[in-house]
Amino acid sequence: MDLMALVPDFTTAPRIQREPRVEHVCEMPPKEDLLLKIIPESSPWSRLRRWFLSTRIASRKHPLTLYCLKSTQAIDYEISRHLKSHPYMIHPFSSFRICWESVMTLFIVAALLATPVFLAFYFDEYEKWYIFNLAIDAVFMCDIVIWFFTGYYDSNTHLIVLDPRIVASKYLRGFFVVDMLSVLPLEFLIVLFESMWYLASLNLLKILWIRTVITYSRRLYYVRIQLNPLSFQKLLLHKYRRLMNTVELFGYLPQTVVTQLIGAVRSEIFMPNDALVKASTRGDALYFVASGTVAVYNNVGKEICHLEDGAYFGELALLMEDERWIASVVAAENCEVYVLSRGDFQYALTPYPDLLAHLQKVALARPEQTPLLEKAHELDSPTIMSGNVNISSIKVKRRD
Repeated sequence: MDLMALVPDFTTAPRIQREPRVEHVCEMPPKEDLLLKIIPESSPWSRLRRWFLSTRIASRKHPLTLYCLKSTQAIDYEISRHLKSHPYMIHPFSSFRICWESVMTLFIVAALLATPVFLAFYFDEYEKWYIFNLAIDAVFMCDIVIWFFTGYYDSNTHLIVLDPRIVASKYLRGFFVVDMLSVLPLEFLIVLFESMWYLASLNLLKILWIRTVITYSRRLYYVRIQLNPLSFQKLLLHKYRRLMNTVELFGYLPQTVVTQLIGAVRSEIFMPNDALVKASTRGDALYFVASGTVAVYNNVGKEICHLEDGAYFGELALLMEDERWIASVVAAENCEVYVLSRGDFQYALTPYPDLLAHLQKVALARPEQTPLLEKAHELDSPTIMSGNVNISSIKVKRRD
């Protein structure tokens, strides 16, 4: 028996057919450079000014930028608001702030280690050490000044405050006094009054710097709490209020149905080049772009448009059984999308048997429900669309 005959021949094995994947290559025209508009010169000094200004605006790579602003549209708006209203302020989510907090952390650790050592072992040799101590005090004095020019994120209103008067008022009513006590030039008092040896103990005020370390590290922690069902329902209504206010179809539903649908909505995260839907597949859900940007392609891979925060598609998929997508939708960046399936939607309508037929008539009678590909020939280049975008294969009745 030939044992070699039992060994599989990998050279003739058929290749695995992989499903083609659409990768987003943006064809949108570049957006206006606001930094170049504010400082239009091309001299080395102007380039340096633009670079320094770019370090003070919201950084797209800052973790809190991605957490609080989430989408490219929201980040662009925040940068525009910053540059147009208070360009000299420092954004709390800027790269400058990250670098400065890192430097301050190193200085705080050095000061907290050096001060007790000095008091314990070099108490009578303060002349050799006070210059270094003054240098650290100067750095912390700069930190106090920078606090007056740094905006802050209000966790209650979810707004970023950059108004210098509000920022200064908050800091003065907060830790300004504590920070000033920790940077008082006590070394001069020690030198002037050598006999008053106990003045050196005032250096212990520098322990107050640990407050800055706690402030910088506090943002790393998150608290999770349990809510009762009623509070949780209110939280869901608040979270999805934009979805319910934007999708016109929900305006025809009773409040009990809306409340039930809120619990059925899923929040899904899509990474760049992830496909939300594919052309020619059956539509079975409504997709609402909560944050981020998605690109729409026709069945031959041509980019048609971008959908940003607040846009949605698939409204007819909730009402019709035989709908198919006529375009593919691909995430252009990290996106959060709210998804409501047709099964959950129609289950919520079970107590109202005639409501589904009424909603179908209302949806098909809208003139703005023209399929997107019928509008594509009117577009010279990809554009940004908002509101309800129809990528359904179902053609609606046109009004004369």
